[in-house]
Amino acid sequence: MLGCDVIKLLRNDKNYELQCSDINGPDYVDVISDITNYQSIKNSVEAFNPDIIIHLAAETDLEKCEIHPEHAHKVHVTGTDHIIQLCKKHGITLVHLSTASVFDGKKEEGSNENDIPNPLNVYGKTKLEAENNVRNTLDKYFILRPAWMVGGIEKDKKFVRKIVEQIELGNDIRAVEDIKGNLSYTRDVARAILYLLKTKYYGIYHAVNEGIVSRYDIAKKIVSLYGNPVKVIPVSSTEYQSIVVRPRIECLQNNELFALEKKRFSTWDFILSQYISDYKKEYEVKKRPAGP
Repeated sequence: MLGCDVIKLLRNDKNYELQCSDINGPDYVDVISDITNYQSIKNSVEAFNPDIIIHLAAETDLEKCEIHPEHAHKVHVTGTDHIIQLCKKHGITLVHLSTASVFDGKKEEGSNENDIPNPLNVYGKTKLEAENNVRNTLDKYFILRPAWMVGGIEKDKKFVRKIVEQIELGNDIRAVEDIKGNLSYTRDVARAILYLLKTKYYGIYHAVNEGIVSRYDIAKKIVSLYGNPVKVIPVSSTEYQSIVVRPRIECLQNNELFALEKKRFSTWDFILSQYISDYKKEYEVKKRPAGP
């Protein structure tokens, strides 16, 4: 999701030459590499000889992380350690994507960059371990923590895309109202990455859009933007059985980024309107018949 917008942004900037890698082979990938295999990532990095690595790979299925903690550790910790080793060896700047899940969600106003992390689940714990290894090993790094990611359209497998799909099917929507969070629009996070790369002010930065909302709030807004007459029904998180312990408040404050840039991220409702507009345009293109 985020990789698509990072690639678009950097390819439009003449100061950068990109090599894109992934464990699979989508159209935009130049090199197939696996961060959990040191030789694989070493070969691709040393062949390209980059000044910067933007590390976005993660296992984002929280249930899978909980069931298979060794897999989560292999991806988040071992994989990141491989990248850290190469950055240390070759003097490469690292951009590392982390998560709001490193916090326990006890602060109503959201956690800031100076708050002490206390993750509640395997996903958050392994992401925090990776963070700590970056901080303890490298001098040139940017760690970005987003919250509820939205964007990527076709690559989007998160809550917003699922809501849109239910609306298109004409189904009523049940959405949790007692867990709060921030949205993190991939375009805004990508822009923040590019901005930080030009500053050289290394450290940890939160990257969330303005506004604290529930999934119920988000679903209502999407329905109003989409224009389909489906009902949005508020439900309690206790109705959903899950092995994953989630923070009650997945909110962050962008204190460090705002102090540096003096610019706020867009509001949550504005970025949803952008997302829906882009989604409808892409959907309309796909519906057009082929031919002259």
